[in-house]
Amino acid sequence: YRLYSDEDLERLQQILLFRELRFSLKEIKGIIDHPSFDKQLALDQQIQLLELEKERLERLILFAKEVKLLGVKAMNDEV
Repeated sequence: YRLYSDEDLERLQQILLFRELRFSLKEIKGIIDHPSFDKQLALDQQIQLLELEKERLERLILFAKEVKLLGVKAMNDEV
């Protein structure tokens, strides 16, 4: 067993969020360990990127539903 501090858990949360955004562990280490790293700014940016990814996935879901309903058709530029 190992006890983790609040700081350790916060760092793990940051790493997990960056991993979800497809950063490599090497890139994450460089970002988090950089002297100018701002946790709040990084979190704001992560939220923004995740919201963009959510919108992209919603468009893909709608496109897939259209294909299912209507069959093959001309590609929509929004996808």
